[in-house]
Amino acid sequence: SKGRMSSREERLTEVEVGTQLYTRRSSHDINNLATVSSSLLPAFGTVVGDVSLPLRRYIIAPYDRRYRWWQTFLVVLVVYSAWSSPFELAFKKVATGSLLPVDLSVDAFFAVDIFLTFFVAYLDKSTYLLVDDHKKIALQYVTHLWFPMDIASTLPFQSIYRLVTGTMHKGEVFGFLNLLRLWRLGRVSELFTRLEKDTRFSYFWTRYCKLICVTLFAVHSAGCFYYWLATHHKIPADTWIGERVPDFEHRSIWLGYTYSMYWAIVTLTTVGYGDLHAVNMGEKVFNILYMLFNIGLTAYLIGNMTNLIVHSAVRTFAMGAFRHLQFPTFSILKPQLNFKPFPKYMKLVAWSIYSFDAWNRKKDVLPRSVQECKNTIFLILHTTMSYDGRDAINEILQYASKNRLPESLKEQMLAHKQLKFRTAELQQEEVLEDLPKAIRSSIAQHLFGNIVEKAYLFKGVSEDLIIQLVSEIKAEYFPPKVDIILQNEIPTDFYIVVSGAVDLLTYNNGVEQFLSKAGAAEMAGEIGVLFNIPQPFTVRTKRLSQVIRISHHQFKQMVQPHTDDGQIIVSNFIQAWSLISLKKILKN
Repeated sequence: SKGRMSSREERLTEVEVGTQLYTRRSSHDINNLATVSSSLLPAFGTVVGDVSLPLRRYIIAPYDRRYRWWQTFLVVLVVYSAWSSPFELAFKKVATGSLLPVDLSVDAFFAVDIFLTFFVAYLDKSTYLLVDDHKKIALQYVTHLWFPMDIASTLPFQSIYRLVTGTMHKGEVFGFLNLLRLWRLGRVSELFTRLEKDTRFSYFWTRYCKLICVTLFAVHSAGCFYYWLATHHKIPADTWIGERVPDFEHRSIWLGYTYSMYWAIVTLTTVGYGDLHAVNMGEKVFNILYMLFNIGLTAYLIGNMTNLIVHSAVRTFAMGAFRHLQFPTFSILKPQLNFKPFPKYMKLVAWSIYSFDAWNRKKDVLPRSVQECKNTIFLILHTTMSYDGRDAINEILQYASKNRLPESLKEQMLAHKQLKFRTAELQQEEVLEDLPKAIRSSIAQHLFGNIVEKAYLFKGVSEDLIIQLVSEIKAEYFPPKVDIILQNEIPTDFYIVVSGAVDLLTYNNGVEQFLSKAGAAEMAGEIGVLFNIPQPFTVRTKRLSQVIRISHHQFKQMVQPHTDDGQIIVSNFIQAWSLISLKKILKN
């Protein structure tokens, strides 16, 4: 591999390098990280040091257990804010009475959270590494919409006005300003997102609880606004509740709230008993808007519930029906399909559907072309890919447990699987497979042609060889701190770094030593491929990295007819490593 050692890296002693090497958490810590968002830690459990990240002083890791408990506590307060904000708009008495101390206490907790946010490390999206610099953290927070909205949703405007003026404002402006607290609902959404990805919780029941919460919040908000419309009409009796309860403004708050919730949920479900109905023009306009909203909400609820039920039924169908089905086309299509990205039960469902189709047509062989079969099967499989992440993780955990794999291997398997699903939309191999080879080659040339030309091994070679190489490469993503190549393994591929960076490591007497690093357009693994010897180095990613992989076998086949290019490649290799050797001699 082309080792380029910077002056800083060359000055590192073995002890200093050892402190920079990354270790893994125990299984207990992995469980502790299970609810962290997948966008936060691409490599499950990857940390620096012995037990925790060596962050700067007074910096909090976003997945620290205590900080996560704090965030969970704030979610409980968010639930209260989601209930109280519309409620206090409709029933002004409680806003300045019994609920005022509670509101001030809740606002105080969120003010503390704003202060803590200036000390919480954040994830750099370009490197997928935690940033613990105080200035960068503050700049990241202040320059985004989060900061002004967090401030606006936390300030007790009515109490501040009372302290400044000494009087109580009786207008509606503060009631609507209190609705800014609904900005905090984003925390609840993040919580459900984490729980949906947490394999310790049932995806079905987590999603089901989320749908219930969405429905209850919609009904509660609509009911409160119904009551607000009634209390602000010129003629109280000429309202939806005034016809049934003439003196509703002087009755119990909970009686008005019960009526409001009843009419809101009856309208949402379109039951329409007729006992309550819109009377004045304002109520009719709001009813129109509410019913339009209900159309979208109902579609959202039905669509999500359908997906949940279908996902459960697909598994049952696959396990039961597959035992009794025969697949005459399996031997025809199997060599031409790549089902590796899909779990077993999804493959079974696809074949089951095709078998039933064949039986319906009363033919032993499917009357469809192989290409059409491929397109439809992949369409079937991808309709359930949204659930595949959790299933794949469960399968990895079960496999690792049954085979008693070490924690480090299990974590690398989890990291690879997670990143694979996150980058599936970027690669879309099954889409490219359906295209003619000329188009695939043009796409690869557009994406990676410049990278291959910049690689030191291929400088000066013919354009024909570059085109052949690019047409056969495979692009892959690797999370931080994952081994791409192991020392002494058989040389099957070599890699060119597209983005990110990798470290070159070697082992002497069981001690891991840092040699060099490689960045964009630099190569790794080419020594073993060129000389057909075991790989001399371990190659490990420093951060989220995209690489292109060239097969040893395909590389030899393409270079053999190009004798001149082969000589150029050897010359480039000798020149590069001679320069490195000269630098070492001059240094010594």
